[in-house]
Amino acid sequence: MDPFTVPVPGGPPLAEGFVEAFLRLGDLLASGSFWRKVADKPTGLAYLADVMMLGQVSEAARIRRACLRRLAVRSASYEAGRRLVLQDLFLKEVFQGTAGCYLPYMEAAPDDPRVRTLLQWCGVATEMDQASLMKALRFVRDTQVEDLGLVSEPWMPLGPSSQSAKMR
Repeated sequence: MDPFTVPVPGGPPLAEGFVEAFLRLGDLLASGSFWRKVADKPTGLAYLADVMMLGQVSEAARIRRACLRRLAVRSASYEAGRRLVLQDLFLKEVFQGTAGCYLPYMEAAPDDPRVRTLLQWCGVATEMDQASLMKALRFVRDTQVEDLGLVSEPWMPLGPSSQSAKMR
């Protein structure tokens, strides 16, 4: 059964166990240990790429991607009572040095480009770039973080000469 298909009116309902498994899918995809196990299997990542419709531009792929991104997750690194979805997560190894304790992290994902591609497809921020920094700033704004050090940290690599030029 495919959790992303809409049941046909009058057709068979989804089995209870299937619904329960689907509800746990977000936590599974947010687990670094899951990704390490899949990366160790010869066909594991290829299978997930097929199931997730990685890189496809069809309407079905767009719907599947949107659904994956909105799966509810629990993050062990972020317990502020906020409802999180998969696309809210950031790779801890990449972002903790800049964002400290303020972001919800996925921990211990393997440093494998194929895994990173699948995580990006699911909306997880996997590299420090303009889009992920904007995502982080939106997250801390929405959660009302008031630590100015966090907001200024991404600009530090520009150096003092760049910052004074920007102020002119």
